[in-house]
This record gives sequence, structure tokens and C-alpha cells, in this order.
Amino acid sequence: MRNWRNAWVSRQASRLSGAVRCLSLRAAHANYYNCFLMVDDLKSLRDDMTAFIEGHGMKRFFGYVDPMEVQCVKWGDEQPDSWKDFVELAKAAECSFITMHAWAMQRVELDELVEQLRDSRYASEEDREEARWLKAHLGQTGFIQLGFAYQGTMFVHETACEWYEHYERLAEMADEMAIMLDGDEHSGHGAPGDSRNPEDEF
Repeated sequence: MRNWRNAWVSRQASRLSGAVRCLSLRAAHANYYNCFLMVDDLKSLRDDMTAFIEGHGMKRFFGYVDPMEVQCVKWGDEQPDSWKDFVELAKAAECSFITMHAWAMQRVELDELVEQLRDSRYASEEDREEARWLKAHLGQTGFIQLGFAYQGTMFVHETACEWYEHYERLAEMADEMAIMLDGDEHSGHGAPGDSRNPEDEF
């Protein structure tokens, strides 16, 4: 009985140890990916991608693949070096070129965003402050998209910095606010809480 109990305890300890190792490995992968997201500038990664693509004998077509306009399948592996597997897959599909789009923060675009949020009655002060905070990333590359076509479908791989995701959220918010404001102007309604009757102005 004692031998059986010792064997059972040993098996449970082995399973627990394996589970701990598995969790530690997942945590390491998560930390690695999170550290990659914390990179502020993807310019060096863009250069590495360029060298890797050309090293595989393929050309680059500079352009953005819009998933709203063409049928796309997005690469699901979020590991930092997964773009290498993506390029090798394009090579295996006998693609002669890969589409490449690298987006860098420009002052004109950021100033326009800050102005839109500043003038909008729907934006919060936190949103305006977040937009001003993005000035620290002027000139930095925050987003890179790779793509290739195969049998009528575009396959894309995207890499983004954390600050770029903040920018995208604010830009989409600003566009939605502009649509709401335009709708208010056409309907004759004022700002929320404005009790004035549009007919009183005539």
C-alpha cells in the first residue's frame, strides 16, 4: 500500500512540475511579445524585413492592403519573428514580390488629430491628453504590413507598436465624432444637453 501511495504522489508531483514548466514557458512567450510591443520604433525591423525579403530573391511592392476592399487572411501567429515564416511561406507559394507598407508618425497627421479632438465636444480630456502624448513618437515607424497574393486571396502579416494602436483608436474616434457632428448639423440638433429649439433661431 505504501509503495502504491508513493508512486501516486510521485506521479502527481511530476504532473504539477510539468504544469508549472508549461505556465512558465507561456509566461516567457507573453513577456517576449509584450517587450516587442513596447518597442517605440520599428525602423530597424523594417530594414531587417527588407534584407530578408531580398535575400529570398523577391521584390517589394510598396502599398497597403486594405481588408475592407480586398479579401484578406491575416497571419495569426503573434510571435516577434513570425514575419520570417510569413516571408518563407510567400517564397514557397512562388510569389515574385511581397507588398510592404510601413507607416511613420507625421506631424501633419498628428496635428490634424489633436485639432479634431480639441474642437470636438464629444472628446474627453483624457483623449486630448493621449493625443498630445503621441508627439513623443513623431518620425517613428509604428506599423508594418507585409502581404502576398495566392489564388485570389491576399495574405497579410501586420506588426504594430503599442502607441500606434492608441493612435488608431483615437483616429477612428475622431472620424466617428466628425460623422456625429455632421449629423447634428444636418438634423438641426445642438450639443447633448442643449435645450435650445432650432426654430427659436429664426
